[in-house]
This record gives sequence, C-alpha cells and structure tokens, in this order.
Amino acid sequence: MQKRRRLEQDKTLLDSLKRRADDIGVLIEWAGAGEDVTGDLARAIDELNDEVEGAEARKMLAGEHDA
Repeated sequence: MQKRRRLEQDKTLLDSLKRRADDIGVLIEWAGAGEDVTGDLARAIDELNDEVEGAEARKMLAGEHDA
C-alpha cells in the first residue's frame, strides 16, 4: 500500500512539473514576442525550483526506515 501511495505521489509530482514547465515555455514565447513577463517568468522558475528541491528532499528522506 505504501508503494502505491508513493507511486501516486510521484505521478502527481510529474504532472505538476510538466504543467509548470509548459507554463514557463509559454512565458518564454511571450517574452520572445516582446511581452514584459520578466516578473512572471522569474516567479515561475523560482516556484519550479522550490518544487524540485522539495521533491528531492522528500525522496532522500523516503528511505525504507524513514516512513
């Protein structure tokens, strides 16, 4: 059961990371078209970075005896 929960969490994380990456891609396109999205782009990148770092920390702590 715990393995299933971890797999579901991994899928949720992957979906979120993909969505964030897609959003960043759109912001980059807008920037290329001359839109001023610097603040939005910086915020989106920071949020993506925070999510990745949080996921890395959870993975390191998700050992067999840590749960």
